[in-house]
Amino acid sequence: MSLNPADPSWKLLKNGNANNSLCTVTADGPYMKSSLGVSSTYNIGGTTNNCMSLISTAHIKPWENHTARPDGTPEQLVQPEATLIKLEIQFEESHGPLNGTAANAFGQGGIVIGGFVSYQNDQLGDPGYTGWNYKGAMVRKVYGSDPATYAPQNLYRAGHKTYFTYADNASPVGWSNQLNATSVSHDCIVFELGVPTRRNGNTGQNAMIGGSYSSTNPFGQTTMTNYEFHDNSTVTSNVASNGNYHHLWIAFGTFTSGWADSKIKRIRYCIQPLPSRVAI
Repeated sequence: MSLNPADPSWKLLKNGNANNSLCTVTADGPYMKSSLGVSSTYNIGGTTNNCMSLISTAHIKPWENHTARPDGTPEQLVQPEATLIKLEIQFEESHGPLNGTAANAFGQGGIVIGGFVSYQNDQLGDPGYTGWNYKGAMVRKVYGSDPATYAPQNLYRAGHKTYFTYADNASPVGWSNQLNATSVSHDCIVFELGVPTRRNGNTGQNAMIGGSYSSTNPFGQTTMTNYEFHDNSTVTSNVASNGNYHHLWIAFGTFTSGWADSKIKRIRYCIQPLPSRVAI
């Protein structure tokens, strides 16, 4: 995905306390940079929304790597095979996921979320806040210490955050911008969603996980909570108005209050379907 928030593939939305000129998401050389400008409450949870959101203008089609969709078949009626959708957001290694200066306690309280927003209706390339429901992987900065001089693993916590709840854990190997970081220290948040086959056309809930890992340590551990989660809006259904339109989503804000910067190095997603009832 493009690292330029002005690219047509993205729509930037700012709401509540973040809806001002000091809160920005910009292209910064080879990176995407966010800044909250001044200390305030930029939290998100349920109907409370004081953060900045980047939403993909096109919705995800879990069957798009399968055989062709039959002509005239509405998208919500497509029966996908078992499919894994993965979104990874990699942060610039020396900056880490959330940082700053002594003036803002090096990003204390900041949060970045990467996942999906879901809608009941086709947004026709112009997604907004009306009727949205969100979920994704989350990282937050818990303490005000400078990561460059602070090694303890609980400086950042990663897990998932949804419209309804959240859960997170500290990484046992820390993050790439911390004192004594190694090649296995984390530099990414990752969101995964499993699309199931459905029984007799019933609504199928998608199982999801969120957490963090190292992009340089294949098969290395992921920091996440000890359970998956699901909701009634991230589903596959025969009913057109049942949360079938899912868009990639990145949010920049605070867990409660604070002020933080982030610097993203790469955004990528992958849809990994089984063959759609064709010969393997």
